[in-house]
Amino acid sequence: MDASTIFILVVVAALVGVLVYLIRRNRYVASLRARGWNFVASPGLDVTLGLNVAPFGLGFDRRASDLVWGAASDGTGFRALRYRSSAARPDGLVVVLALPRSLRPDAATGITVTLLEEESLHVDHDQLVLVGAPTDAAGLDAAVVRLAEARGRLLASPAASLDGPVPPQWLSFQGHADWVYKPRDDTYLPLVSCTTDGFSHEARDIILRADGPLPFVRLTHRWQTSHTWVDSEGRSHTRTDNHSEVVGEFIPQFPFADLSVNWGLFGRSQEFEWAEFNRRARINAPNERFASDVIHQRMMEYLLSWNAPAFSIAAGRIRFGGPWAPEDIAAMDRFLTGFFARVPDHVYRDLGAAQRPFPKATDAVSP
Repeated sequence: MDASTIFILVVVAALVGVLVYLIRRNRYVASLRARGWNFVASPGLDVTLGLNVAPFGLGFDRRASDLVWGAASDGTGFRALRYRSSAARPDGLVVVLALPRSLRPDAATGITVTLLEEESLHVDHDQLVLVGAPTDAAGLDAAVVRLAEARGRLLASPAASLDGPVPPQWLSFQGHADWVYKPRDDTYLPLVSCTTDGFSHEARDIILRADGPLPFVRLTHRWQTSHTWVDSEGRSHTRTDNHSEVVGEFIPQFPFADLSVNWGLFGRSQEFEWAEFNRRARINAPNERFASDVIHQRMMEYLLSWNAPAFSIAAGRIRFGGPWAPEDIAAMDRFLTGFFARVPDHVYRDLGAAQRPFPKATDAVSP
């Protein structure tokens, strides 16, 4: 069998495969619509607004697809969808029923209904969520009936009287409803220090917090560069390279002078009257008196309890080492809150702050 014959057979097999997929897909959609339901293949992430409990509210590269909505045979309104992210890939469909108001996350604990082995049930603010529902029309219908039964039992239980947190009105993160997630928005690139060379600059997987004394922006910056050269035979060639970097900064909403801990490779380290601290923490600051006021004995103990993480406060921005994953941001946010809570009152007064950005710390030094 020659190469051209093999190529033709491969093409024919691929076309047959596509045709079979399209036929099955059309039959599947028709089976859903035959029950009076609606179907959208690519609904966008707006359909997940207000949902912030796993599988929602985790990771990056979030995608919603195959949205089904309507009413089951018992009249219960529902929406069901496939959901994927870098941190969650649940099997089957996620089915959602609205609740009259937001309830506590553990409100569904103890609600007994007959679930399939691969299904799980939980409350997500003002929604009751079933994860792992069958994708076929009959199986989905039965799952919605089970979910409606669970909803009725939940609303008849004592848990229905316990109000839960207000659902976020934006894409967010589990446990951090005040964080906003944006899959892509290039207007955030000027807010952080990132590479400006090249072209086709993009800001993706953005996390931001706009409120409070320590707002922050985190994003993945993607861009391209090109290189053109002429070979020995006078022919011109151009190569395009793709680049990516993760950048992020906290942006304090209060005055603070430049200071860094274990940051960078150069600069004279300031010495303190604790040898162990000097061994583990390198403090750099243009104003040594300011650094001495900030890095007092209790602050030294706090820094060492966190193993003296690397960070820099410069020009009104705070940077730290690490990949800026959600768990890194949460940990650094806790650390910085404790750090600024241990700065003496007179330091803030000398800097011209109207008030302390955080209450004075009274807890133990451990993280």
